[in-house]
Amino acid sequence: MALRVINNFIEGSNNNKNKLIGNSYTQNLYLEKFDTEDVAGTSPYFLKSISGFSELFFEEEEFRDCRGMYVSKYNGMLISVWGNYVYVHYKSGDGYSYRKLGAFISNTNDLVSIAESGGENPRILIADGFVLHSFLIKEIDDITSSYVQVQLPKNADGEQIKPSYVSYQFGYLTINDRDTDRFYRSYLYPFEYEKNNEIEMRVFTYDPILEEEYENGMYIIADYSSDKIDAMCSNNEKLFVFGKNSIQEYVYTGDSRMPFSTTQSSKIGILNKDSLSIINNQMFWLGAGDEGQYGIFTASSVNDITRISTVNIEKEISSFDDVNCVAWTWTEAQHMFYAITFYKNNKTYVYDLSTQKWHNRVSTTENTNENRFWRYRFARLFDNKICMSTEHGLTFIDNNKFTEHDGRRIVRLRRGGVTHDSFNYFMIDNVEFQISNGHVRTDNPTVRPKYMFRYSTDCVTFSNERISYGGLQGQYAYKTQFQRLGMGVIFIFEFSTSEDIDLVITSCKVNAVAMGRGF
Repeated sequence: MALRVINNFIEGSNNNKNKLIGNSYTQNLYLEKFDTEDVAGTSPYFLKSISGFSELFFEEEEFRDCRGMYVSKYNGMLISVWGNYVYVHYKSGDGYSYRKLGAFISNTNDLVSIAESGGENPRILIADGFVLHSFLIKEIDDITSSYVQVQLPKNADGEQIKPSYVSYQFGYLTINDRDTDRFYRSYLYPFEYEKNNEIEMRVFTYDPILEEEYENGMYIIADYSSDKIDAMCSNNEKLFVFGKNSIQEYVYTGDSRMPFSTTQSSKIGILNKDSLSIINNQMFWLGAGDEGQYGIFTASSVNDITRISTVNIEKEISSFDDVNCVAWTWTEAQHMFYAITFYKNNKTYVYDLSTQKWHNRVSTTENTNENRFWRYRFARLFDNKICMSTEHGLTFIDNNKFTEHDGRRIVRLRRGGVTHDSFNYFMIDNVEFQISNGHVRTDNPTVRPKYMFRYSTDCVTFSNERISYGGLQGQYAYKTQFQRLGMGVIFIFEFSTSEDIDLVITSCKVNAVAMGRGF
């Protein structure tokens, strides 16, 4: 009998409570597309391991969880906020050093917004939800001496505004007022001017050209809908204002009295402000509102919003009792990744814009093999390294390493979708995985890596683990087989390893025989 086994092992994550509909799960592996043309009957993709991490800088007694990172365009220094303090990291000889700024950031766990003004005296600006902090980035030898808190306007209630977002574009600074529908813009750069032998930083309340004072600042009302401003971002061309029910887009007009004008809007809002991340003019966020609730979207303008989340991901997020999350973006090996972590629900989803596929990233708990959300976040390119924060320190993606920065193993796992022959009985002689080992532990390059395999015939329970071995370093296209799986209507295959290797799965082949009705 002709056997028409449907095999979708090489794919991304697409879980569903109904396992027959969607059982695919990809952990710490992502899809790469073959350079050659598709071969009939094979997947155009292969599964590639995420790289490991090495320590860049750690200071266990000083640091707490990171609240934000930024790399200066002026001199390439890395600015980070940990707990209540600002740190400036820079190269020092063959290693790295840092300076701790004597500024006290708000005592919360909220993320901060960091921007940089341009010109001859660029300033780093940090909005922490209460205060706008500022210092000259080029005075690294005495960086604290240039620190100031920028004077902020008062809102309609007569209270000083509380900015949680800051950006710089076209020579203007823009900040929001937390929990209101207004945002504020500065006068045109340069911001520092001398008055009575003192440096003034009244960039939102005073116009030095017109010599006019604005107690309530130069504000703009986001007027598309009545929802409050939850998040803002700039792609250096446009300014975007997010609320729960809408997005408003502003463009630069060139008019010094009204430098920003609204042009476009959308009814898709943002569910959590910390889900917003932008890279290369591309925004990503967790949606809200009638049209966007629990969806994940990407756009470079409100005219090209694309929903990138799957139905299954949206169902899973909608089941969370808490949507507290943090998101970030980075580019690695020609892939643009958007990662979003839900802490209380212990999930990290990663979207690959290059292949338009999702996968999961997972770290394991210390001393156990229990899964937890991915430890790394806030990716920034620093000293030509993709730098990320983790608990109490900085790390970087190390393409020659396949463990976490502290040696903890990375578990790579792929659980395929449902394999079947039009839901008829069939007998599997063997399942064959074609794999490549580009790297094996340098401490013992003769070790043959171990792989674990399990299968299920009911989408619920799995077989006992079977162990097989891979080839040595450089043995590409090595075939690993698991034989005599028996008979069934459906099969689900799970393949995993925690070895310190550059695992690549190029294909999965099922050798099976169709069964007649009278077997």
